[in-house]
Amino acid sequence: SPTDGTWDSRHTCDPAVIKGEFAYNGESYNYIMTYLGCVTSDNSRNEVGLAVAKQPEGPWIKCDEINPIAKFPEEYNTWGYGQPSIVSMDKKGRVYLFYTAGLPTKTCTMVERWDFSNLNEPKLEARGEVPLGGWKMNDGSGIGFISNADFAYDSSTGAFYMIADSRPF
Repeated sequence: SPTDGTWDSRHTCDPAVIKGEFAYNGESYNYIMTYLGCVTSDNSRNEVGLAVAKQPEGPWIKCDEINPIAKFPEEYNTWGYGQPSIVSMDKKGRVYLFYTAGLPTKTCTMVERWDFSNLNEPKLEARGEVPLGGWKMNDGSGIGFISNADFAYDSSTGAFYMIADSRPF
């Protein structure tokens, strides 16, 4: 839920949870959650944060020292970053973090590769935009942009799978 006086004080939603091995403030945790948070009431300047827990039912502890992990530039007053999806690459602390980016010039989905094994010193390893090439709608047509997507990874084939809203609505 929102925390008064912080970056997510107005609204939180869209949680995504995976199992792994994560250390935070001297404790070991088995689960990490990504979620959307914001300080506005007009659906702008959304950002992505992290929380950890030892059990999937919680209690969940927000990673206040590093939140928001995907910080939206303050100079923009557009939708922001949100609708996160997180995928474990090693069943430990290396993950792919996906999120929708509602920017002044376009909407897209970003992907970041992180080492979250030590959340007091998270390591961003790579960042980029999910390419549109190769993704198709059910009718076979191409897509204009990707948003509100969830991702899964098949380690036996090395393939990513995506489900997302289609455009036009």
